[in-house]
Amino acid sequence: MQLEHSSSRVSQSSSQVSYIFTARRGRASEGPATWRYNLLMPATIESFLPEEEGASFYELVTSDTQRTASTIRQLANRGPVRLFVAIGETGPVARLVTQISPAYRDGEGNPLGLIGFFDAQNDPDAVSELFDAAAATLRQYGSRKMIGPIDGDTWHRYRVNAGPFETPPFLLEPWNPPYYAELWERSGFTILETYSSRRIDDVEPVAERLSEKFASARNGGYVFEPFDRSDFQRTLERIYRLSLEIFRDNYLYSDISFDDFCSLYYGADRLIEDDSIWFARAPDGSDAGFAFTYPNRTPKDPHGDALNFKTLGVLPAHRRGGTGAALMFCGYEAGLRRGFQAVNHCLMRAGNPSEKLDSGHGKPFREYFLYERAVKSEG
Repeated sequence: MQLEHSSSRVSQSSSQVSYIFTARRGRASEGPATWRYNLLMPATIESFLPEEEGASFYELVTSDTQRTASTIRQLANRGPVRLFVAIGETGPVARLVTQISPAYRDGEGNPLGLIGFFDAQNDPDAVSELFDAAAATLRQYGSRKMIGPIDGDTWHRYRVNAGPFETPPFLLEPWNPPYYAELWERSGFTILETYSSRRIDDVEPVAERLSEKFASARNGGYVFEPFDRSDFQRTLERIYRLSLEIFRDNYLYSDISFDDFCSLYYGADRLIEDDSIWFARAPDGSDAGFAFTYPNRTPKDPHGDALNFKTLGVLPAHRRGGTGAALMFCGYEAGLRRGFQAVNHCLMRAGNPSEKLDSGHGKPFREYFLYERAVKSEG
């Protein structure tokens, strides 16, 4: 497999994105075509989706090309971005994007290399060579470790869905073919972080147990209120300010502008109900935390079969007073009023205290991995 290289400007700014691609049996491509291949790659693996869900579900769980292109251009303003595409006889076989971000460093101060926007057919050799090419490029920028998949930062899509895949994905779940984990591990990556999603089939007993935490928090002067649908922009401002403080100490955290944050929630107001988002206010009236839920709707079930807990976050100063448990109670009770007996706790990092709030009622049904691999020196 021969490695080719070209570059092309993709915006009117000073940012530059390079296109690096591998060509099999002489099939090559110019830079702009590689950009197109990179953006359209997910469409070539549509067949991995559950047949009963159809194309409409594919649109729900896959980023559209325009948004992907916009995100990649934004990343180019932070540091060098390189697009990689493996091209076979009939078209693209695999893609990925590398980035060096000054916000991420390893223990020795070297910049971490990030690998994101990964999509591939089940071609281990092509994927392995693509990862090797990515490592060689990241090494040139001083990286000694690469991490992925992560689409630029943890505000965007990251992690491999490792299954099991017997049940269909929940709404907005990161989704990929079952062979992805094997592709990464066969290419020398090891698991860095583990996450899981858990399901509670009968949430009433858990809500009853948490009611005491809710009552205690209210007696302590905390106020719990649903969001104001009439001013969703104001709701996003509150979530944004809280999120920057709550998640600042998380691994791989980086700041995000309010405009970029709002783009992540574009159209979210159409997914949620009037009591889907809850805020906790401290006795002094300031925001202390929030819970973000939404119905697990699918094309075949517009009402949804469960309530998804997307985010639960409490400021450090308020974590010992049961505020998180009280927010979870608010979400549970709101879901029960709408007829949701089941709840999905989505994408929790292993070891996070929120794992304990279900009192053991939650049953893991999916696992996700974030990978790492050393970027070895040449020679």
